This record gives sequence, C-alpha cells and structure tokens, in this order.
Amino acid sequence: IRPNNSQAEYYLTDVPAILNAQGQRVLAVPKLTIEEALGVNTPEQLAEVETVLRRGPLAPACSNC
Repeated sequence: IRPNNSQAEYYLTDVPAILNAQGQRVLAVPKLTIEEALGVNTPEQLAEVETVLRRGPLAPACSNC
C-alpha cells in the first residue's frame, strides 16, 4: 500500500483488492457497528473515538485514554 493521494494517507479500502490480487482470501465482517468503523482525521473525531472507547467494552483497558 502506498499513500498515492493528495493527503498522503493510506486507505484501508485499498487492502481487499491488493490482497485479492495476491491470491489471498478476503472476507467481510457482517456485524461491524459504526463505532467500530470510526476514523480519525480531526481533533473532533479523535475526541469522539475516545468517548466511544471510554464507554465501550474496552473501557477498562482505556482508563488512561
């Protein structure tokens, strides 16, 4: 994966095609919640993700978040 875009970002959406082209098995995750798929591009989004982690099942592991 190369960051060949104006933001120099890596895109997770590129991974299935790359793996498929390499003959790897690619599966979908049918029960992904919106909270599990949140991305962070701004300080506001980071705060949102931190809030989700603090109240979810990972809360004990995130006591210092």
